[in-house]
Amino acid sequence: AERDRELRPPEEKPLVSIVIPSRNRCNLLPRAVRSVLNQTYRNIEVIIVDDASTDGTPRAIRELSEQDQRVRGLRNDQPLGGGAARNVGIQAARGKYIAFLDDDDEWLPRKLERQVPLANDYSVVGCPGVVAEGYRLAGVRMTNKNRLKLADDGSPRTTVITLNDYCYHTRFCPSVILAKAASLRRIGGYDETLVASQGRDLLLRMAKTFGPMIAVEEPLVLHYVTHGKHRITDSPAHLEGGWREFQKNGPDMPTGARRLRKCALCLKEYKRAKGGKERIAWFFRALACVSPLSPLRFARVFAIQLLVSR
Repeated sequence: AERDRELRPPEEKPLVSIVIPSRNRCNLLPRAVRSVLNQTYRNIEVIIVDDASTDGTPRAIRELSEQDQRVRGLRNDQPLGGGAARNVGIQAARGKYIAFLDDDDEWLPRKLERQVPLANDYSVVGCPGVVAEGYRLAGVRMTNKNRLKLADDGSPRTTVITLNDYCYHTRFCPSVILAKAASLRRIGGYDETLVASQGRDLLLRMAKTFGPMIAVEEPLVLHYVTHGKHRITDSPAHLEGGWREFQKNGPDMPTGARRLRKCALCLKEYKRAKGGKERIAWFFRALACVSPLSPLRFARVFAIQLLVSR
């Protein structure tokens, strides 16, 4: 029996499709794609969705696909936005699992190796990300809390995240998640009617429909925030999208989580307001959202909204 097992061919690992939406970032895109092609998990396809770029992005995609046959490009005739571009990739994906990567982010080599073994049993697999400048980690202190934690058998430790957990204090950006392709298609992918907060909405629907998520307790994604390009997270559209997402999902959230989410949005309005009276009004609206809760929670949300850049 032992000899038979040795002669048996190894089981083929499931194909993972990586969807990378991109618009006018031909100088950043190759770095993101290289980080995917350098994964220790090799059975992958890379789908770059060009959202009607007007720079050298089409040429960059062509060169990347010529260098590696696992890369292919799709193009939107007019700009549709990140969520819609990801949906194009979801529909075109051939893999059992789909992962996403923003064109200005980068994966560490074992990202898929760590996540794929968990993907069949949970709605979404995530991981921590860290802010980076070049290849130097910055903005995050690598303490015992966010270093790789190993279980007794040597495998990475994980944290199960329920819908309730996600509503309160978990945040996954697109670059960290992996999920079943069939599940993403069943819920209709990203909600293209939302101007922003599409990722939060997607994960809430995934957890609500398919059950708990899980996170590998190892930073596996680098976020680059100093390249000077326009970011929707810095724009009024992001705040507008946040309110629309709150109106959509707020009624289904636990009371405490709903109060904290509204508090966070009010503090973003406070941060954006120009006049002193307007700022004071938004501050007290935010405070009213969490007054029945712990003041420490308000202080935490206040610090996050005012001090965290991303």
